[in-house]
Amino acid sequence: MLSIKSILRYYLFLLVLLGASALHAAPAVGFVDVVKVTRDAPQMKEVEKALEEEFVLREQKIIEMRDQIAALQEKLDKEKRSMSTDERRRLERDIKSRELRYNYNKDEFLQDKQLRTNEERNRVFRVIDEVIAQVGKSKSLEIILSAKAGVLWRSERIDITDDVMQQLQSIAKPIAQPQK
Repeated sequence: MLSIKSILRYYLFLLVLLGASALHAAPAVGFVDVVKVTRDAPQMKEVEKALEEEFVLREQKIIEMRDQIAALQEKLDKEKRSMSTDERRRLERDIKSRELRYNYNKDEFLQDKQLRTNEERNRVFRVIDEVIAQVGKSKSLEIILSAKAGVLWRSERIDITDDVMQQLQSIAKPIAQPQK
């Protein structure tokens, strides 16, 4: 949570920035609703559909495993009294064994699906970043902002990093060498 002091400093900084830019030509600023772009991008919808198709068979197998375990458990619950001790123990071991395989396969499935989802989403995010930069350049913008992500893109014309570094180097004092 931002403190009131932090918010006031931020707004003071913006006012100074706006005041300084008023002396020069106002920079062209763009805004992108990243949440909307991410949610509605056709590339993201393609990824979601492709991943669903990629994992549907594995998901069905896991559901079948779960249903088989449930059916065996139901059989055990119903017929427990009429089964011999050996039959009951065999069925209990079978259920435990199937539960272990089910849990392993389910965990592996979820991890694989999450990994693939992250890979594909990151690929789409790189495309979105490239498109944002292309649009910024084509519209001669200086900076593109987002409410969630801050600065998405900036023109090299407004990058003063090298100037700041030169100034810092010019005022830097030599660091005293430790005496031996």
